[in-house]
Order: sequence, then C-alpha cells, then structure tokens
Amino acid sequence: MKQKEGIILGIAIGIALFIGVNLGMKLSDNIVIVLVITLLTGLIVRVVLQTIMKRLHKN
Repeated sequence: MKQKEGIILGIAIGIALFIGVNLGMKLSDNIVIVLVITLLTGLIVRVVLQTIMKRLHKN
C-alpha cells in the first residue's frame, strides 16, 4: 500500500469511527453496544476501501 492510500484509508476509518460513535450513542446508552457499532462501522469501511483500492491498483 502506498503512503497516499494509507492516508486516505486512515482518514476514512477515522470518519467512520466518529460516525459509528454518534450512531451508537443515538441507538443505545450501553457502552458495549456503542463500541460494537463503532468497531463494525470501522471494519466495514476498511474492507470496502481496501477492496476498491486493490481493484483500482490492478488496472
């Protein structure tokens, strides 16, 4: 992975974690639920972006 791709991935994961915390806080007051929602959003964004970057890098 190039440095530029790593920076883009890091920023996107950071934004996804922020959105995940906000979503979790709106859905539940339980901290465990909030953490699970946050980690799932971060994981989904990471997998999607890495897949997109791999496909673009092949071309």
